[in-house]
Amino acid sequence: MDSRAADRAGALADLEADGGTDTLSIADCRQALGRHAEAVKSYDAYLRHSRSLDVVYRRGVSRFAIGDRAGALEDFSRACLDEGSPRTAAMDFIQQHPGDPMSAVLQEALRPKPEAPR
Repeated sequence: MDSRAADRAGALADLEADGGTDTLSIADCRQALGRHAEAVKSYDAYLRHSRSLDVVYRRGVSRFAIGDRAGALEDFSRACLDEGSPRTAAMDFIQQHPGDPMSAVLQEALRPKPEAPR
């Protein structure tokens, strides 16, 4: 285990020993450690009390990692609807990883949606 992973594992252990109330930090540690299914659950817990689009985007990354393409697309579409850091992160990822399967999902999320009939 490299030192960054060891640091994240140690931080996660500390957060969980502290009662597990910092669900966002726990989710981020789990995601960094590749424990995406657990990360999704922690992001879900955080999003029960927040509407943070940054967190919705991060949950989308973990959903994609566990093979939940539809859930990832839903999260990415919601997070990237308007200008902001999630939309910028998506465009940066697509540019830096043009052949990555997640880039295709992000591109789909960024496509303009047809207007609803009036």
